[in-house]
Amino acid sequence: MSEEEIQESGISEEITLAPGLAKAFESSDDGAGERGRRRGGPDPLAALRTWQPRTRLGRMVMNGQILTYEEAISSGLPIREVEIVDALLPDITDDVLAVNMIQRMTDSG
Repeated sequence: MSEEEIQESGISEEITLAPGLAKAFESSDDGAGERGRRRGGPDPLAALRTWQPRTRLGRMVMNGQILTYEEAISSGLPIREVEIVDALLPDITDDVLAVNMIQRMTDSG
């Protein structure tokens, strides 16, 4: 079946993207309507829009073959790109629990 026959018959292939990729490409269409962000700093999703996967797992995530973090772990392939985690877990945050000063005491004083 050629592309023209597929288009005429009404069959369309929808590519399902990982949550972070869908969010990144969805917000790129909005333009300047970024009211939700507090600061005018760099867009955290801009890296996902320009991401060129370098590993097999990265290409699988970009093509929509892997959609969840569990699927990425069960694939057995190492996660070597930060963008893979950003694509699969878009709303993950870092929390600083405690910052303590550590001072070592040596025997000599």
